[in-house]
This record gives sequence, C-alpha cells and structure tokens, in this order.
Amino acid sequence: MAALQQEPTGTYHIAFRFQGQRFKRSLYTKVHDVALQRQLEIEETLRLLQQKRLTVPIGIASDDFIMAGGRVDRIVPAQDFSTNTSAPPAITLKNLFAEFFESIPDGNLESNTQSTMRLHERHFLRLMKPSFPVQLLTGTEWANLKGWHTLRHSFISNLACEGVDQRLIDEFVGHTTEEMRRRYRH
Repeated sequence: MAALQQEPTGTYHIAFRFQGQRFKRSLYTKVHDVALQRQLEIEETLRLLQQKRLTVPIGIASDDFIMAGGRVDRIVPAQDFSTNTSAPPAITLKNLFAEFFESIPDGNLESNTQSTMRLHERHFLRLMKPSFPVQLLTGTEWANLKGWHTLRHSFISNLACEGVDQRLIDEFVGHTTEEMRRRYRH
C-alpha cells in the first residue's frame, strides 16, 4: 500500500513500505490525477514484488526500482543540481510520438493496431499541436506518457487474471491472432 501526501507547496509525495523500510519520495507533480496514476503504478509494483513475480535487480536501489514502476530503463540517475543550472530541453509532442514509434520493433504490432495508433496520433496532434511542450502536461515528469502501452498491457493482463473470456478480451483490444495474444500473457 502506498499513500499520497500533498505538501503545503502543492507538490505530491508518496509514502510506502518495502522490506521493513519506510520511503517517502516526491512525485514532482501538483496535479492530483497524475499523482493518483503514479500511486496505482507504485502499488502494482509493490504487489508484484510481494508476490515474487518481480525482483529488484542487484545494484539497483529498491526505492528507485519501485518509483520507476519496476522498469530499470526508467530509473533516472541522481542529478547534482548544484552544478547543473540549465533546464532540461523542451520535448515536443511530435518528437515524443516519433521516439515512441521508432522504439517499436518491426513486426511487433499487427497492421490494424499500427494504423489505429497512427490515427490516434494524428487526432491528438491536431488537438494539442505538434509543438506542444510535453512537460506542461505533468510538470517535469514527462516520462509518464511513455506508459500508454504499459497501461494497455496491464489492462489485458488484469482482465485475463480475473477470468474474463479470451474472446471478449480480443474484441476489446482488437487482437486477431494467437501470436498477439501470447505477447500479453504472463
């Protein structure tokens, strides 16, 4: 279990216990919905660690691993703010989409999934403008946006764990082949 705490400045912190230790870390956001989303992600990571379906890698601090949602690639190295006074470069929505689509391995998605994702990208860019600075969505923690596919994966996995019929899951998410179904099974 993890608890949200809002500081007098409006910034949210999260407090949780792991292996008998109490941790309190900033979520670097003042947006309640973003803080709730991060709380759910952290609670899910704690649950997976408790069930031993996930383990903290050797050499990684457990609190960093938990705050990164159990993903080593999302662990942000500590920064020395005393010497680094420059702001991080602005990341635009268009660049974020480009980075996301480039990171998808060839053949990893069905063609109808790819076309649907591109359709959503076009609509989103039309509404938000391609030059929109992503940091404005979640303060300086724009990395949360990288979790869209993780959310889809968790949704499908949770439905399967709850015993929802596979045909209904396929209808929800548009899977048409056994290969696509296998990618979401644990």
